[in-house]
Amino acid sequence: METTEPLPSGNPLQRLPELTEEVFFAFHLQINKMLYLNEAFERIWNISRESIGSKLNLLLETVHPDDRSHVTSSFFNLKEDKQKQTIEFRILQPEGSIKWLKVDAYLSEKSDNKIVVGTGSDITGYKNYIETLHKFSNKKNSILQILSHDLLGPLGNIQMSALMLSKYPEIAENEDIMELIDLVDKNSKRSVTMIRDLINREFLESSETTLVKQRVDIVLKIQEIIEQYKDPHTVARQTVDFETPLKSLYVSIDVSKFMQVVNNLLLNAQKFTPDGGHIVVKLEDQQQTIIIKVQDNGIGIPAEMQPFIFNKFTKARRMGIKGEPTTGLGMSIIKTIVEWHDGRIWFESTEGKGTTFYVEIPK
Repeated sequence: METTEPLPSGNPLQRLPELTEEVFFAFHLQINKMLYLNEAFERIWNISRESIGSKLNLLLETVHPDDRSHVTSSFFNLKEDKQKQTIEFRILQPEGSIKWLKVDAYLSEKSDNKIVVGTGSDITGYKNYIETLHKFSNKKNSILQILSHDLLGPLGNIQMSALMLSKYPEIAENEDIMELIDLVDKNSKRSVTMIRDLINREFLESSETTLVKQRVDIVLKIQEIIEQYKDPHTVARQTVDFETPLKSLYVSIDVSKFMQVVNNLLLNAQKFTPDGGHIVVKLEDQQQTIIIKVQDNGIGIPAEMQPFIFNKFTKARRMGIKGEPTTGLGMSIIKTIVEWHDGRIWFESTEGKGTTFYVEIPK
């Protein structure tokens, strides 16, 4: 029920800001002064409310250096666009620890007064929980991709060997042997189909869910995926490296979806790079955007196929060099996910020399 009448004196809702664990704040833009901070501010920031006043720079100094430009640009957008801003950022505690905060801010304009009001909450526990979930999810996806590559190749060879055996006249005339060859062929085909369907289902289900962005360290996320390709328990036959001068770089992405893009580009490089080849992932900071490169020295993409690479059910689809199958959907979905992140994807390829895929997204 809506009401425009003031709350009666003593109404418990008036005490809510002092009882809640969320920070409530009001900041006057014209006079550059904090009008209100509740007690939760002191519990989260570990500094007194009285020390803030008009010294907004004191608050900005508590923000993690890598997040300050993100916070200031969001504050500028709030003043210019007058639209609600929801941001996540880190603050540094006096003892050196880090907390994650989520702030919802609104611009209230009455008469000539412009006041930013909003709430803030400590989401450190939630971020740690989500980080753990994403870490194991990415690990699962990487292992599935690597296993599919390691299993599909030998199964394709078994199918081919069975077919070649059946061509020998002395074998083709032996019904018992032909029965066994037929059994080997059917079982290997069934296994290939099961593996392919499992991988495709995982990828499609991930791509079809709602986009949920959060700020994460993309350097760490890529490192986690590369580690799976370097795992001694996997049978990776190419050298896979990660090159970047950056120790950390925070961007806003849907972690599950975007890391599937990186994962699938790596798997694609594996499929078309011979044993002993080299695959490298590079990350570059372009100030407003980031660029991820997935480069291999494999067999490359034929010139006549290149215009159709990102088409759904493209005629450019082809089996890997060891017989790994494809649905032709992968690159189309990858392009869609990148575009959902307001980014773009392109590639350069020379047949016989290798391919480089580029993914650029805003921070």
